[in-house]
Amino acid sequence: MTSAKGHSYLLIVKKLLLIFFVAYVSGCIGKKVDEPLRIAINPWPGYELLFLAQEKGFFREQGLNVQLVEYGSLGDVQRSFEWGQVNGFACSLMDVLLAKKQTNRNPKIVLITSFPTKESDVLLAHCDVNSITELKGKRIGLEYSSLGIYVLIRALEYSKMTLEDVKVVPCDPTSLEDLIDKGHVDAVICSPPYSVKIRENKHFHSLFSNQDIPGEVLDVIAFEEKVIHTRPNDIVKFLKVWERSVLYFQQHTEEAYELMARRENISLKDFEGLMANVTLLSLQQQVRLFRPTEGMKKMVHRIQKHSMRAGLIGKTFLTENDLFAPELLESAIAETDEPAEPVSQP
Repeated sequence: MTSAKGHSYLLIVKKLLLIFFVAYVSGCIGKKVDEPLRIAINPWPGYELLFLAQEKGFFREQGLNVQLVEYGSLGDVQRSFEWGQVNGFACSLMDVLLAKKQTNRNPKIVLITSFPTKESDVLLAHCDVNSITELKGKRIGLEYSSLGIYVLIRALEYSKMTLEDVKVVPCDPTSLEDLIDKGHVDAVICSPPYSVKIRENKHFHSLFSNQDIPGEVLDVIAFEEKVIHTRPNDIVKFLKVWERSVLYFQQHTEEAYELMARRENISLKDFEGLMANVTLLSLQQQVRLFRPTEGMKKMVHRIQKHSMRAGLIGKTFLTENDLFAPELLESAIAETDEPAEPVSQP
């Protein structure tokens, strides 16, 4: 009798366990997997609006799980994308071209975050050096596989020089001040916030910058083509968050400056000065930059021509269709209520 009761008890327990298991599995199946959209990013004032969006919960408002993966340099950002560690990356147009050469992930630009209106990427040398030609035979510290080498190539071209006329010292921008202190480099190429500190602490000044090559430096965000095809709704939500951040920045500038300067680890005054040199773009403002206008075609061709000459990229010219994904921008604008006024051509 005891044996029969025990057997009955076990049957009841098994049935209960089966019920709980089915309920659990059903719940798991019915629940949408919240897969993060991972974006690599490095210190640069123009990208700080993404952290502002994170701080203010704008991604959460869109039901979007975004992970901003921070790196100390643009080179590390690029490599993280090439190695498949992130879905997208914040970079320059030049970095997208480099990534296309070095990986089969085929990145495409979905957003142009900003363009510099004044100095951003600069060639800095000691105040005793008055011209680029005086750097012949000198050591120049920079990130080689990034925008830095492109800026150096263009600077040397302006002075009828080539890479063979200088000694390139590949390095991480976080180490530039230390290299200067130890006398390992005579000049450097970098961007804020690193350039701000070097100007202030090392008595360096600018010999060449993006201002000398207008239109050739654009700050963008690119995603792997596969992600664009498989998660278009998430990319559209991401673009709408950018628009929300631009609007918030315009309406709460003082608060936004304080948050972003603290993150960049520079003074509020310095950060405000840097942002005065950058034009942030709303979605509506960048529509024509995605269109294959004659000006955009010439700019893309010019960047590739100089990069090919230096052996940075392959010999096949890419078109705007190879680089940009305008359909997502158009979808995001269609779902956004407050388009902004147009902006002048970078």
